[in-house]
Amino acid sequence: MREIIINNIDIKKIIKPKSSMRLDTQESNIDDLAKSIDKVGLINPITVVPRGKYFEVVAGFRRYLAIDKLKWKEVPCIIIEENTEMAVGIMTAENYEREDVNTFDEACYLKKLMDATQLSQKALSKIINRSESYVSERIAILNYTPELRDAVYKGTLSFSVARELNKISDEADKHMYIRYAIDNGCTPDIARRWRKELDARAEISSQQIGEKAVDNYNKETNKTTVMIICKICNENVDVNDLVTMYVCKNCVSVLRKAAAI
Repeated sequence: MREIIINNIDIKKIIKPKSSMRLDTQESNIDDLAKSIDKVGLINPITVVPRGKYFEVVAGFRRYLAIDKLKWKEVPCIIIEENTEMAVGIMTAENYEREDVNTFDEACYLKKLMDATQLSQKALSKIINRSESYVSERIAILNYTPELRDAVYKGTLSFSVARELNKISDEADKHMYIRYAIDNGCTPDIARRWRKELDARAEISSQQIGEKAVDNYNKETNKTTVMIICKICNENVDVNDLVTMYVCKNCVSVLRKAAAI
């Protein structure tokens, strides 16, 4: 087993990490930590990796900020070799010890790690001891619509719910269900049911349109005109002029009465 050597390093030579899952640097939190360190000392040294004449923090950034606040000239550090996998493993292990990690922050962190280290999703997943799908699903959050990303960041929607809502293909439907979920609450099971119902309706509509397209193919013009009966006015309408709405039976009745006037 390799002996752990603790070195005292000039605080001016220590630099912040390029990637962190959450740099929790709120003044009150750092003040509390500084008071604790001042009283009992630094129990866990900071872990750093050499970067030329400087040392980048790999684990213990909040401890470093607290020590800086205490005006220490030197910081007890464990220096590890410039090994990408080792550094990523140590940094991630410390971050995942915290139970309050925000999923959006985690997504940003994993993406920064991949960009900084040029690791693939598969390689990164092995280092942080997570599945490849775990990594890919979280990085995918960064490509969600702004409204959905914001909901995950603020915690108004859980990651499991957001993941299901993101699978809704129609953007108008997606927006509508996101707003409803935020305003009224939603469980992953409910979001999954919504998505499956929408998929089933879309599949039926596509099948019906496909059947009509075959029946209405004009060989002379080499074009297909698909006409669908409007559920309100009962007129034959070009499918390109139809819009999709999900309304209750009472509202359908009101719309039909209004159309008959």
